[in-house]
Amino acid sequence: MLWRCVSEYHIGSDILLSTIHNLNVPKSLRATLAGSRVTLGLMKRAEAWSRAKGARELLFHVTSGVETARTERLMRKIGYEVMSGNYVISCSVITYKLSNGVDK
Repeated sequence: MLWRCVSEYHIGSDILLSTIHNLNVPKSLRATLAGSRVTLGLMKRAEAWSRAKGARELLFHVTSGVETARTERLMRKIGYEVMSGNYVISCSVITYKLSNGVDK
């Protein structure tokens, strides 16, 4: 399964970017040749779709924390570059210090 969209860049205009928000390959296939083929097929379809929509770049967000090293190796192998990082915090532990040092 692949979920993607095309939209304008959030700080510019007339620049379309395509984004893959979610790519799911069944766990039973992930470390197999079949899983690699499924993943490559989904990526190639996303790339073709993005070009057809006029997107300048295709962004792939990896936020699941699952198989990240394997995903990075594959993405680099097929020509993708690391652009930045993702960060997470549990909403149950979020506190903010106000300028006077009081937790909010």
